[in-house]
Amino acid sequence: MSKAPPFELPLIDTELLRNRDKPTEDLFYKALTDIGFLVLKNHGVPKELTDRMEKVSEDFYKTTHEERMRVHDYHGKMISEGSAFTDAPFTNSPNDASIKLDLDEIDNVFYDYLEELCVLGQDLLECCENVLGLREGRLLDNYEAAGSIVDALFYDKTPPGKWGTNAHYDNCMMTILRQDMVGGLELQHKGLWYPVRPMKDCFVVNFGKMMEHFTYGIIKATYHRVKNNKDEMRVSWPMFLGPNLNRDLTQLIEFKWNEKHYIDIERERIAEENKEIEENAAHVHLNVSEKGHHVWEMIERRHIERYRELML
Repeated sequence: MSKAPPFELPLIDTELLRNRDKPTEDLFYKALTDIGFLVLKNHGVPKELTDRMEKVSEDFYKTTHEERMRVHDYHGKMISEGSAFTDAPFTNSPNDASIKLDLDEIDNVFYDYLEELCVLGQDLLECCENVLGLREGRLLDNYEAAGSIVDALFYDKTPPGKWGTNAHYDNCMMTILRQDMVGGLELQHKGLWYPVRPMKDCFVVNFGKMMEHFTYGIIKATYHRVKNNKDEMRVSWPMFLGPNLNRDLTQLIEFKWNEKHYIDIERERIAEENKEIEENAAHVHLNVSEKGHHVWEMIERRHIERYRELML
């Protein structure tokens, strides 16, 4: 697959979008229907909160496995799971036993962050309805807070010939991503791979297969992957906005006219994903430390029973 020079994603001013600014809505429409990715500025999520999140994540990475396990075992507002709590080493971590994690601070930071991003995600769903000419609630009614999670993802330098995260589509409604300035995220657009340049105090938003499903392919899900080529840890914080799995997830009749094209899109998706599986079949034995990718996943405790119900 050819690789192209960097290109600029649509940069969306969130306040202008909320206020129905026509040029901003036109740019947002292009991001929805053509690229599947955008960069969001002026989003209203407090910088003080994101700075605190970066600090507790840095401490989490730098401390010992035993100290990280205290986060896993803590009974707070958030539940923490994932491969970051295995004993697989964090390459280049100082493994500093003097770093003691503030469990209340971690719990409060990620609870507040997830709450902020769920509000932002609902705003973006309303904006999708606006630019697509949909009646209020047609997309938003498919949202479910209990299905939304936030991750802190840690990437050591990716081994040669490997990917920290292989090419994939997200399955959720949308992903709202904060990434540090290390870089390494790439997206595929019209057969070419493009780096997604980090931008300070901005979010990267991409749309998942559920949004593509609801709209018969009008909203575009985009193939993406991650590789960290630098000798430093890459950290990113994706929030996955979940659909209401208690609903029948019916596609919107407003877009049924695009059904034939959507069937073709689905065939392409399956072919791409099968090819990726085949190409990586020789590497399925890799453990987390060999891939250099550590997952710290969080969900609100008050939602966990609801989430488990939805997954039945």
